[in-house]
Amino acid sequence: MVEVRVRGLLFDSDGVLVDSTELVVAQWRAFASWYGLPADELLADMHGRRAPDIIAGYADRLPVSVEDAYARLLADPAGLATRTVPVLPGAAELLASLPDRGWAVVTSGGRAVAGPRLASAGLPTPPVLITGDDVPAGKPDPAPYLLAAKRLDLDPADCLVFEDAPAGLASARAAGCRSLGLLTTYDAEVVGDADHQTASLASVTVESTADGFVVRFA
Repeated sequence: MVEVRVRGLLFDSDGVLVDSTELVVAQWRAFASWYGLPADELLADMHGRRAPDIIAGYADRLPVSVEDAYARLLADPAGLATRTVPVLPGAAELLASLPDRGWAVVTSGGRAVAGPRLASAGLPTPPVLITGDDVPAGKPDPAPYLLAAKRLDLDPADCLVFEDAPAGLASARAAGCRSLGLLTTYDAEVVGDADHQTASLASVTVESTADGFVVRFA
């Protein structure tokens, strides 16, 4: 059993708290079909990144602006923000055990999607929610996790990030946070840059202390 003592907990959403893979894949396959883009190529590098950043990578192949393409993606029925997605093992129990302080959800999803997705899954509202709309650059840039630490009034070095994707782990590392890679989306080799690894939040327990948390996992 590994034990880590920190002052703040920063959770990615998709792939850490909820399993939105089926919905997200359906969205991006539809997007690729609208504009004649290679779906498999697009899907290979979309986990953990903001939708506008993904779309911008294909700007020279789009017949419309990145902004218009993103607006169409948000408006498509397959991407309804309130569509229920499954909660990943251990997520509901762990979040329910946390106090109303010292933790945040940090997602690449837009605010119109992020909050409703957590609510529809029956998960509690985090004390701090950072979305892709709140930062000038998304993961793997450090901006999302730096902003989360700032909103919690914590040093990033005192925070533990829970991530499932390379882009998110790179963001955490660049921000100076410690990280726990979950093997919910990729295998151990792909998330090898994490400081620690575990199967899912079902393997994690958190004890609240006067000034932070004790995180234990196998």
